[in-house]
Amino acid sequence: MKNKKIKFNVIDFLILLVIIIAVVSIVFRSGLKDSVIGARSNQTIEFTVRINNVQKDTFSIIQIDDVVYAQKDDAALGKITAKNYRPAETYIALDSGEIKKTYIPDRYDIFLTIEGKGSSTKEGNMINGNFFVASGRYISAYTNDVSFNFEVTDAKAKETAKN
Repeated sequence: MKNKKIKFNVIDFLILLVIIIAVVSIVFRSGLKDSVIGARSNQTIEFTVRINNVQKDTFSIIQIDDVVYAQKDDAALGKITAKNYRPAETYIALDSGEIKKTYIPDRYDIFLTIEGKGSSTKEGNMINGNFFVASGRYISAYTNDVSFNFEVTDAKAKETAKN
């Protein structure tokens, strides 16, 4: 058997350097992300949502303290703290060209207030560090009893009582 010496050239050195830089970058980036998210993820974010044009039974099925989950990744968005409903509205165009608001028989719009943990900045609110919640956003969600699509109508960090 011959003893072969391992020769280390410039290309081997560059490949090894790129691998080390990639590993360090991944470790640093994930660690930095976790520390930034962890430092500011303990705020209570309160957001209100509207579920349009549903049967009244849906209102009865949704309960205070139900946990709402995003269908996208099953992440918990928060707990329902308040609920309300009103007749479902729609707008129709009359022959005269006038737009008139009317109500859809036996259909309702449901309004929920949901509280979740996350972070709030001037750019918006993040629930659980990975779910952006802002006015006008449509989200597919569910509870243990019913699934629905809703529109976020308002989102803000809840003020905490100072002693």
